[in-house]
Amino acid sequence: MPVCTKIKFSVATSCVCSAFLLAAPRSALAQQCDQTLSVGANVASAVASAPNGSTICLNNGNYGTVNFTDIARSDYVTVRSSSGVGAQMRPRISHSGRIRLQSMTLDDGLVTACSSNIQVLNNRFTVNIGLGITNYGYTCTNYPANYLIDGNTFGLVGPSFSEGRLDIRDVDGGQGNMGITVSNNTFDGGCRADGVQLSGGPSGVTIGPNNIFQNIKQDSSTVHCDSIQIVGGGPNIVINGNWFRNDSVVLQFHDGSAPGVKFTNNVIANVQQFWAYNPVTSGFTFEHNTVYNLTDVFQVGLSSSNVTGRSNIFIGTTTAPATTGCTGCTFGYNLSATAAQAVGTNQLIGNPTFVGGSPGSITSLAGWQLAPGSLGKGSGHDGADRGTLYYGPGGTPAMPSAPTNLRVVP
Repeated sequence: MPVCTKIKFSVATSCVCSAFLLAAPRSALAQQCDQTLSVGANVASAVASAPNGSTICLNNGNYGTVNFTDIARSDYVTVRSSSGVGAQMRPRISHSGRIRLQSMTLDDGLVTACSSNIQVLNNRFTVNIGLGITNYGYTCTNYPANYLIDGNTFGLVGPSFSEGRLDIRDVDGGQGNMGITVSNNTFDGGCRADGVQLSGGPSGVTIGPNNIFQNIKQDSSTVHCDSIQIVGGGPNIVINGNWFRNDSVVLQFHDGSAPGVKFTNNVIANVQQFWAYNPVTSGFTFEHNTVYNLTDVFQVGLSSSNVTGRSNIFIGTTTAPATTGCTGCTFGYNLSATAAQAVGTNQLIGNPTFVGGSPGSITSLAGWQLAPGSLGKGSGHDGADRGTLYYGPGGTPAMPSAPTNLRVVP
């Protein structure tokens, strides 16, 4: 049962741990219906009393705001549409656990008050605003909370409680790790909100793998639109294995603190800006990313400390990363199309070849794998390929080369 104590805070900051959760993300779709409800039914009551492992199907229609409050369960119950994403609702999950919301149209959503073991799978957010996860104002003793946000579509929707289509917020001060994985989602189009925003101080958030952030472009409005923005966070924030394409800003991370953020194995193509700099980026890791046509501002480590930028690929019209004044930082083993793009030691200059063809025509993450014999193949700082090592679901990461010149000492 989720446990929490309401307290007051004047500052929003927090902790969140995550990586791998209890999950049945995509395979949980084919469950049969143990009971079927129609509009007007008390969905929350049905969830509270449903047997463990059961599935409640909802016939098409708008169920309005559904408050899942103080529901303590020992195993999951799934709530999903009877067909497609025809069931529509505005879920509010508070101080509850082991609820899976799946294959619905969600006008918005809120998870709060130390809820735990919540899964939001394969839903469509296209109507109103996005999804908010917040424990601001609570001290939670049930962390990691195990939140899985997987396979959803966040279209042109507005922000939840802050600036993100997916907003994640927690508080500092002795909180444990939340445990949030955001994977296999599509954040697509327009400028009503950021894709994902971390605010306050969440730690232990894993964004990836296999999220797509596309066509999130800043327009002439006053709305701020980044693919991912970090305005406050604790340790253990990982952004790994995602595809950013045709966006204005990949990452906005210079106006809030979060130590040791890892940005790894991502593909960036046809975007304008990337911001990660100043003392707030202490310990930032930028490794094994493939960057094609990042045309405007590219700041990784400028006036920062202990930044690592290794085994990346910078090609096309990508500008060189700005690293001036980076203290105790390590840059090297990058592959750049031109000497002007090169940063650090052990550089390779030239253009790699990819299994998917020319960079401008690659249509899948699998296509960004280096082709056999390509420049940068097996020559990263760790013996793996330079550039991304994530090639989509089921993709095979490049393995480090076998060691040579080994001696056995008796």
